[in-house]
Amino acid sequence: MQQQIRTQICVILYFTALIIIGIDSYHSNAIGGETVNCGSECIVNDINKSCKIKIRHIPSYHTYSSWLIEGKNYIIAYRDKSDQQCDIEADIYTIINSKRKLIGTVAIIGYINNVYAYKATSNKTHDIVFEYSAGMLNYMSIVRLVNNTAKTVFEYGASEISIIEGVVPTIIAKSNAYKVEERFIWDQSRNRFVLPPTSSDPSANKRGIPDEDW
Repeated sequence: MQQQIRTQICVILYFTALIIIGIDSYHSNAIGGETVNCGSECIVNDINKSCKIKIRHIPSYHTYSSWLIEGKNYIIAYRDKSDQQCDIEADIYTIINSKRKLIGTVAIIGYINNVYAYKATSNKTHDIVFEYSAGMLNYMSIVRLVNNTAKTVFEYGASEISIIEGVVPTIIAKSNAYKVEERFIWDQSRNRFVLPPTSSDPSANKRGIPDEDW
């Protein structure tokens, strides 16, 4: 009788373990052999998300990712900006003289669907691209990494938005409601993304791209 009870308990524990493993596997992403199931549900996909990083901060960070770009280490630390759902600020750190230094902050409202490094502003160095969504719109923010700074040089939302590779990378933003397509390219002389000068909209170069001089 005791043997039967022990056998039943072992069977129950075995299947319980299988269920737990299945749940953990379903809710996690495998990155480089590391199972990542930590952080906020608002960070849907950051390919370099890590559960091993901790930085003291008020308000506290809930999600981290680690990056190696052009031989330099960067950390993206996500925190809530307000009580509004998925109102997030992403602080970007780098290592200077063996010390961690905050070099920029990106404001994001929405679910972060993708974060990646891409040569959007130069064919020599990578930028960090954030793709996120809120409501019916998809957004893109591009952060330029130059001289130990991280500056947002593009921020725009549309029904569809993506980067098209080419000699000069082009950001294509489509509005389904108005059936409008806009194409942004990097203007090296002005250090900003602009619409081509042939655009019929005179205010085109002043939409979506942060500039303190406006």
